[in-house]
Amino acid sequence: MIGALLGVILGWFLNYISTKGEIKIFIEQFSFYIALKPVNGISETQSIITKQTETVTLKMQMDVYNSSNEQAIMRDLSFLINKHEISNSRKLYLLEKNEHSFIPDSKEFRNINIPPKTLLSFNSYVYFEKSDFSQLKKSDFQIQYKNNRAHIKLKRIKHNWPIAGTRPDA
Repeated sequence: MIGALLGVILGWFLNYISTKGEIKIFIEQFSFYIALKPVNGISETQSIITKQTETVTLKMQMDVYNSSNEQAIMRDLSFLINKHEISNSRKLYLLEKNEHSFIPDSKEFRNINIPPKTLLSFNSYVYFEKSDFSQLKKSDFQIQYKNNRAHIKLKRIKHNWPIAGTRPDA
């Protein structure tokens, strides 16, 4: 009798451990595409944000791994900018066909279903206009999503600062 009870408890515990995995996000590439005002329909790019900058696109290659034995979901995916305890959420877009394109009307990247023990790679971007640039200076970047249990999860993104006159540690 005790053996049967211990077997049930051990089975429940092992099942619980096997489903306890988590979603892990790895940012493989993170780059800034900084564009000046178009001249004759052609935008020039630059390496830092200045007063002449018109748009900034942050491009990321994300690898997402589900270490669980069950399917996992990432819901309401968004890009957060944290500055002085204030968070601003931005839409995250998925680059589907041309990885080198920064077309703002690409598919919005909101939900991902991840099979068990699977690694998925995505190219995505976030788009900023001139009025948004002040948010980028001395800010922390994060990916935010809700897991299977609707708990909010965050992944901090380390980056180099392309803004004139600033440094990451300033």
